[in-house]
Amino acid sequence: QDGEAAFILKQLHEIESEAKTNDHLTIFKIGPDVKRFGTPKPLFNMCKPPDGSEANGISEGKIAFQRNFEKKFKTPFENALQFVGREEQYNTSQIFELTASLKNREEVQNADNIRLIIFSNGVQNSVGVSQYPKSDVYFKLFSEFQKSPYFKGMNFGDFLKKTNIKIIYLVSKETEPYQTIENRDFLIQLFKSVGARSVQLIDHKTY
Repeated sequence: QDGEAAFILKQLHEIESEAKTNDHLTIFKIGPDVKRFGTPKPLFNMCKPPDGSEANGISEGKIAFQRNFEKKFKTPFENALQFVGREEQYNTSQIFELTASLKNREEVQNADNIRLIIFSNGVQNSVGVSQYPKSDVYFKLFSEFQKSPYFKGMNFGDFLKKTNIKIIYLVSKETEPYQTIENRDFLIQLFKSVGARSVQLIDHKTY
């Protein structure tokens, strides 16, 4: 969906622009390589270097910072975003599994403060649209899912205690019939139940 992809790209550019020097930015695209206990390869994973903007006047040092920033950070960032807008169909959308796998990443273990921003329409666990294999872990309410062996087998570690989660809840004409109050609450309650410092869900209509 062009509108949805354009919105996500705009948001990612804003996130990059607002990031401070030495902030660590990691971008994942949820797809078939997300396994229940695995850690997928990120599209982008890098600390933001100085861009020369804090240097006074025009100097060789400032120009060198700018060139290094463009070559080693900005260009790889823009290259990674090319994969965000591609329309690809996957059989699963394993947000929870990906989140749980982040505990294994070194930058997550070493961080004092984490912002996790999730772009999703949330329909991967909705009536008639469950994307889990054979729908064997489909539950309408999180209170039901919480009791399942599948959920109990997931290990989120303790990194979420230092993590503020923002869910950008993408609403389209196609997905809106499935995006119920229960569906929204499912996402919020799950992340709260596993210890997230804070959870915020923001609706965004893409039509």
